[in-house]
Amino acid sequence: MNHRPSYIQFYPTLSCNQSCSFCFNRHLKLTEDVTVTDFGRIVSIVKELGIPNMDILGGEPTLHPDFLTLMDLMCRNGIQVAVSSNGTDVKALEALSEKYAKKFLRIGISINGHKVDAPLLKYIVQ
Repeated sequence: MNHRPSYIQFYPTLSCNQSCSFCFNRHLKLTEDVTVTDFGRIVSIVKELGIPNMDILGGEPTLHPDFLTLMDLMCRNGIQVAVSSNGTDVKALEALSEKYAKKFLRIGISINGHKVDAPLLKYIVQ
């Protein structure tokens, strides 16, 4: 019987550029962002254990200064990634969508206001 989890949730940063009332992390004390080196070790362990998926959350994960490098580490190692974002960095989300096949990447966007700005709406409907 396989007792491994099917996915790992990871928070590379707790930094966020919003303060959503429902966020379960908004009252956590900020800690240092994960380094690329440490994240590489984590990805190696996840791969070695045969865990096929990682959920990347935050704060807002696109605020991590090496966010795209972290994505590369997971995808190069064959790990499927789900990113949860507030959608404020549409350019980063577009870069991800252009670079990685849908079999490796899913992006979830939380829309918390009544108005979605034009760039985010365009990204969502394309």
